[in-house]
Amino acid sequence: MWLKVLRKIENIVKKYVPDYPFDYQFLEAIYNKEYVHETAQGKLMLGFTIISLIICCLGLFGLSTFTVEQKIKEIGIRKVLGASVSNIVNI
Repeated sequence: MWLKVLRKIENIVKKYVPDYPFDYQFLEAIYNKEYVHETAQGKLMLGFTIISLIICCLGLFGLSTFTVEQKIKEIGIRKVLGASVSNIVNI
């Protein structure tokens, strides 16, 4: 179907402007060529986003580990000093 339409258009163009070659491009192909860099940049940004999220999660894990160690030490000190279970739980 497209070939028939293109041939008709080519014949009309050759009829009215015989000195110029009939050269055509589809709009979708033009848009794809224009946005290749934006697509690559989007993939690069996605990669950096994933890396930054992993780093953030590692930081939160480290912070929670540090807090747990501090609480374990605090609970141990309270036990040694004779605190009851209800006093330890109500920290």
